[in-house]
Amino acid sequence: MEFANMIGVSQGTLSELDQDKYKPSIDNVSFYLNNNTVYPLLKPFLTTKQNEQLLNDILNGSEGRTSLAGQLSGSGPKGLINEDLRYCPACLSEDCANFGECYLNRYHQLKHINICHKHNCSLISKCPECSFDLTSNSGQLYLKKPVCPLGHKIDPIPDSVVNIENQLQNDLMTDFIYLMENQGDTDANELSVKLLSCLGEKGYIHPSGLIHKTKLINDFFESYSEQRLASVIPEKRYFLERRTIKRLFKSEF
Repeated sequence: MEFANMIGVSQGTLSELDQDKYKPSIDNVSFYLNNNTVYPLLKPFLTTKQNEQLLNDILNGSEGRTSLAGQLSGSGPKGLINEDLRYCPACLSEDCANFGECYLNRYHQLKHINICHKHNCSLISKCPECSFDLTSNSGQLYLKKPVCPLGHKIDPIPDSVVNIENQLQNDLMTDFIYLMENQGDTDANELSVKLLSCLGEKGYIHPSGLIHKTKLINDFFESYSEQRLASVIPEKRYFLERRTIKRLFKSEF
């Protein structure tokens, strides 16, 4: 359940699995992951073998930091999930009004995305008034009402509206949401073929088959500017590391 908590499921969604009311199957686990977590965003970038490994890790409880599930849900280079569970103040109020309680939004847990795509306000993990943690990553504490554990009401914050500098985060979220809501059978091998085809058309592949990797990365950062990219991806030097370049162009990484 550690993986499920970290990737932002609505509280109670996986309670039956947690309480061992029945023996979960791969199909059951896949259903919950597809509809309540960011698993659909990971799936297209995994090989078939990696996807099977991920599902088995979760099904068998192998969610430690050295497992594939642990790596993808952690805060390391491969991890997609923010270390702290976060809320949008405006969503808290809306959820409480519409559903009678608050929920963790899976989109709000994505690393490097610090704004709500719906309200354009900053995501929070601590009470704006007392700085007390709003949740526990162990899954033992969640907000049911827009009130912090110490009793302070959490209202939408007017001055948290973002400016145009965060447009890149909004653009990324648009792409993320598309991937999440348009699930298909695409896997990392197919994406790798499409990427290589595109790079060839753009002139980044030498007739010998070698990819001009450093040029590609430099052009990418020049196109978007390092300053603009700083809020959503690691520093440029990380992408120029040999192991990172391998991960970018080898589906098994």
